[in-house]
Amino acid sequence: MKRIFICLLFVWLYFPVFSQVFTYQYTYDASGNRLSRAVINMKSTGGESIFDQDTRSLRDDFEPREQLDDEISGMKVILYPNPTRGELVLQIMQLSSPATGSITVIDLNGKMIYQTLQIEEYNDIDLENIPAGEYILKLVMNQQEQVYKILKK
Repeated sequence: MKRIFICLLFVWLYFPVFSQVFTYQYTYDASGNRLSRAVINMKSTGGESIFDQDTRSLRDDFEPREQLDDEISGMKVILYPNPTRGELVLQIMQLSSPATGSITVIDLNGKMIYQTLQIEEYNDIDLENIPAGEYILKLVMNQQEQVYKILKK
C-alpha cells in the first residue's frame, strides 16, 4: 500500500512538469465577433521554449470577449462586460451632451427587452431579470446604426 501511495504521489508531481501548456490568442472584428483563434503550444525542452501556432478561422463561432471597442459617428464606443451577468455598460467617449437616437436590446425572436431614446456618455442597461441567452443590442446615433451581439449568462 505504501508503494502504491509513493508511486501515485510521484506521478502526480511528475506529470505537470512534462505536460504541454497551451495558450490561446483571439482576433475579433469591430462588432466583437471572433474571427480567428491561434493555439500557441509551449513545450519545454532543456529550458528553451518552442512556440507552435495552429490558427483556425472561426467566423461562425461566437465567443464574446469581456470588452468591445467600436466607433460610431466619429466617437469611440465601449461595451462591457460581454458576456454579462446582469448590468451592461455602453460608454460613448467624447459625447458632450445627451444625443438623440436609441439603444434597443432585443432577443433572437425579435421581442424588445430594453429601449431608451436618450443616449448619454455612460448608459447602464439592466439585463438582470431576463433569462440567459444571446441578445442583440442596436445603437442608433446621428442617423448611423451599429448592432452588437450580447451574451447574458
